[in-house]
This record gives sequence, C-alpha cells and structure tokens, in this order.
Amino acid sequence: MVEALGRDSLNRTATTFLVLTVIAAVLAAASFAIRIKGYSFGTIGIERIDMIANAATFIPIAAVYAFAAMFMMILPVRGAAFVYQQAASPVWAATLVLLATILGLQIARFGFGDRQALFVLLDWRFAFAAAIVAIHLFLDQLRRNALTRTLAFAAFALATLACLYWDFRL
Repeated sequence: MVEALGRDSLNRTATTFLVLTVIAAVLAAASFAIRIKGYSFGTIGIERIDMIANAATFIPIAAVYAFAAMFMMILPVRGAAFVYQQAASPVWAATLVLLATILGLQIARFGFGDRQALFVLLDWRFAFAAAIVAIHLFLDQLRRNALTRTLAFAAFALATLACLYWDFRL
C-alpha cells in the first residue's frame, strides 16, 4: 500500500507536518513565555492562534475539498489536473498548516503546565482533517477506472452536501 501511494509523497507530507508543528509550538511557547513575563502582547499571540485553532474549522474546508475532488472525478485529465493544482492541493496544504498549528499550540500549552491541553486533540471533528489528508494521498487511485471515478464522484457529492448542510449533532 505504501508503494502505491509513493514513499516520497508520504515522507514529504510527514516532514511538512512535523516542521509546521514545531514552528507553531515554538511560536506559541514564545507567546506563553512573553505572557508569563507580564507582557500583554503575549496573550494577543495566543488568542490569534486560538482563533484559527479549532476543529470545527475543518468541516467547511472538507466541503471545499470534496467539491473540488468531485470535479476532478468527472473532468478530463487536463481539467482535473488544473483543479488538482489550483484547488485541491492548496486546500490540502491549508489543512496541514491548520492541523499542525493546532497540534503545536496544544503541545506548547502542555509544556507550560496545562495538563488538559492534549485532550483538545480528541475532538471527533479532526476526522475531517484526517479525511482530507488521506483522500489527497489516494486521489490518483480514485481516477484509475470509470467505476471508482463514478463511486468517488457520488461520495464526494454526498460529502460536500453533508459538510455544508448537516449540523453533525448526534
């Protein structure tokens, strides 16, 4: 399975994610340290990261990604490549950045004494981010034949509608 995905793609994804996590953790730790020293702008840095560091952010991003993927399943190769390069890849990269930022912030919080910080990562809505990352790695396999393209088109259409219009409250 790893061979089908390509080791380079997985390595690049993991490396990017880890580097971004470390960068976000260092920035958050710097903000915590500044706040501990008594400077109020340390709090501003943490609040700004907190504004984007929310698992609910991934639901509309998943809708945008699924909509782009839906088009990639029905467009010819040239059109699908354009949508992949101009829509799906940037959304995937944004998902990696947001996910790494959230992880880095929670690691910094944990490092500065908040023992409940890592429980934030147990939010079920992170499944949307995981789905975006996983699907992006498998997109090429979904276009291999007409049956998988058709099934993927239907699945992406349902995912788009669910992410936009369903409230996901059980």
